[in-house]
Amino acid sequence: LAEMAICRVSTAIERSMAAIVAMLGILKAGAAYVPVPTDFPPERVATMFDQAGVTRVVTTEALASLVPAHCTAVGIDAPEDGAPPAPWTRPPVDGESLAYLMYTSGSTGVPKGIEISHRAILRLVVDVDYIELAPGRAMLHAAPLAFDASTLEVWGPLLNGGRCVIHDERVPTGAGLA
Repeated sequence: LAEMAICRVSTAIERSMAAIVAMLGILKAGAAYVPVPTDFPPERVATMFDQAGVTRVVTTEALASLVPAHCTAVGIDAPEDGAPPAPWTRPPVDGESLAYLMYTSGSTGVPKGIEISHRAILRLVVDVDYIELAPGRAMLHAAPLAFDASTLEVWGPLLNGGRCVIHDERVPTGAGLA
């Protein structure tokens, strides 16, 4: 995987407002996020982290068991420790910089990391003619964060002044969607 200079931070979180905030924070910090399926076996998740060069994982207490020993868990539901943040300088980021790294399903045997740049997200959802993404418009976010459909569901409304409505069922049902 190219462009290892950008820090990669995993999001091992269920679809939620906290997950969206974590992704925004990671991007704002100049890093890239690596969403992982929270229902994968810990060994497979650890392999994905190794391949992606992940050293930090934003997660919850309930999912902390997914974080391998060589990574630092950052709990979104843990109380702050009160320590001042370490000195930090935001790295330069442009349209070609890595925004996120998503893994394929592994249907060919081994999941592969696919790098998505900031420009690729913008090309998908800004000034497009295949869907109306307008200020104030709501879009349902029901896809798992580690599935590529979540890119449209999250960034489509947020980058166009709309609202991202987060579905609360882990696996959406017809009744729940209604």
